[in-house]
Amino acid sequence: IQRCQQTISLMTDHEQSLLKDRNTGKQRSFFNSIETETAFVVLSLVTLLVLFGFLLRDLLLRQRTGKMTALTNERLASSVNALEDRAHESELLTAARDKLGLCVDVQQVYQSAANSFSRLLARTSGSLCMINNSRQLVEVVSSWQSNGEASSIEDFHPPESCCGLRSGQARWRLSGISEIQCDHFHGTPPERYLCKPMVAHGNTMGILYVQCSSETVAASVNQRMDGLRQMVQLTGMTLAT
Repeated sequence: IQRCQQTISLMTDHEQSLLKDRNTGKQRSFFNSIETETAFVVLSLVTLLVLFGFLLRDLLLRQRTGKMTALTNERLASSVNALEDRAHESELLTAARDKLGLCVDVQQVYQSAANSFSRLLARTSGSLCMINNSRQLVEVVSSWQSNGEASSIEDFHPPESCCGLRSGQARWRLSGISEIQCDHFHGTPPERYLCKPMVAHGNTMGILYVQCSSETVAASVNQRMDGLRQMVQLTGMTLAT
């Protein structure tokens, strides 16, 4: 009996040792499984973050590329518009030169010049004013108007009443830029106008008066100053000859 008890005791100890080893293995496997799953989750999150970063980078690159493309398109459109405007301006100057060459008297030159200025300076009204032989009176010889708005200038004296004639160069009167008014208005002077002297062979012959109804029209006229200068020179030379 004692031998059997010893044998049973040994078997019990062995079983307990095996059970302990089995439990230890299960715990190790459980922790290994948790570590594996945690590592997988962390790796998945890192992968998602990396992919999200790539997507965000691509989105930013697309937005930047889109802005650059839009800016390039705007510049191209602006360049095309400028070229078209320059071509149209050149056509108007050529047509004006041809018409002035067909005039047989001064009155035809006045009227042809007014028509050309009205086409070159769209949405404006204005007048061509010439200094008479006594050099004391400036007479309005031709005019044009836009949308029923006539030019506000009339015959005036002395010529120095015009700031453009006093300075000898083109002068804008714009609110906030130049508040000094010319003295050749009988009523309330307009808000925006341009007085450009007409000179031929060193002799001041008169002025071109351009009246603008809005800031947009004034900006449009300012963009065409080169064509306007050429038209004034062409008119002055035609009148001088």
